[in-house]
Amino acid sequence: METEKVTLDAPVAVGGLTLVPVARELLSCAGSGKRLAGFAAREAIGVVVISSSGTTAFRVTGEEVTLDQLAVEFPGISSALKRL
Repeated sequence: METEKVTLDAPVAVGGLTLVPVARELLSCAGSGKRLAGFAAREAIGVVVISSSGTTAFRVTGEEVTLDQLAVEFPGISSALKRL
């Protein structure tokens, strides 16, 4: 069994900006007979920056992406941002 999801971490307010870290979580489990193996990983993938002039997103590489691009790659992120 393998599960992958994208999560938004707690927003951080800094100098008039709100930064929302975006992370990918992966959980994998496999079993055979009496053995069970598991693996979990969490990886930062970007940050959403909310300011009075608008909302933008950046990948960890520094590349700016639109919220629409982020929503295509990670369904559900738009609704999660609206709940903030």
